Amino acid sequence: MKIHNEDIKFIKADEDLKTLITNNWKPIIGNHMHINDGISIVGMLKEEPIAVISVYWTHWIKPLNEEMDGYIDIIEVKDDYRRNGIAKYLVEKAEDECRVRNLKQIRSWSSDNKIEALQMWKKFGYGMCPARIISGPNQDILVNGFYVVKTLTQET
Repeated sequence: MKIHNEDIKFIKADEDLKTLITNNWKPIIGNHMHINDGISIVGMLKEEPIAVISVYWTHWIKPLNEEMDGYIDIIEVKDDYRRNGIAKYLVEKAEDECRVRNLKQIRSWSSDNKIEALQMWKKFGYGMCPARIISGPNQDILVNGFYVVKTLTQET
């Protein structure tokens, strides 16, 4: 479905919107939305949430534990609304939120089976590092994928 970004209202999520998304879209999205320890931005088409990005703020480890970055915990656009530039807009807004906080970088993770996401990160100028993580409810599943990261320059 072809839509224009001006048809979508992008808002910062609160607990009520998080609950709406958890109950009426996908619970996993709501489980990865950050309100108090980061920011979640939701794309609304009329009263329907169609896209979300959520970033949380995290300190680095010693000896650089004074530094912080933003970690994109989830980015999702409903299937019918993909290929309209919505994800690009959300990522740019997340990057802007990190810059406002003087964070050095923004990063995320994508498994190797998410081909569209991997192509998106490359297109948006993110560096990619192949890696394996241990996942699953019992921490017994090995998942191949990529850490992605972008250094943020401060706007002047």
